[in-house]
Amino acid sequence: MNLLERIRPKIVYALADPETTIIRYIGCSTDPRARLWHHLWDGRSFKADYGVIEAKHAWLAGLRARGLRPELVILEEVAPGDRWQDREAFWIDLFREPELTNFDLRSKPRSEHDGERTRGWNGGRFW
Repeated sequence: MNLLERIRPKIVYALADPETTIIRYIGCSTDPRARLWHHLWDGRSFKADYGVIEAKHAWLAGLRARGLRPELVILEEVAPGDRWQDREAFWIDLFREPELTNFDLRSKPRSEHDGERTRGWNGGRFW
């Protein structure tokens, strides 16, 4: 991780359905707008990561098929040095709705795949 990454605050964000305004995904990034574009690129079609088809990708593919994009909602700015993983987990727990796509299509939280509470976080690296 370079110096800029260590000193920039992390932003906990949500992606909301543009038709219903329901929060469908929660993530964290130093640049949530750029991260949104990565999500949109990934959502071009159903995608399998490590043998798991993510509900997020299915949802994004459905939006794209209807000519829609998710709304980006900034939830919290996490100061450099603070544990952003804990704050992301807090928001995921808070918005735990049936529609939240931080889970795979078998309805298993991504966190159960690697023993961590936050999706995709595994001992200091993303998977």
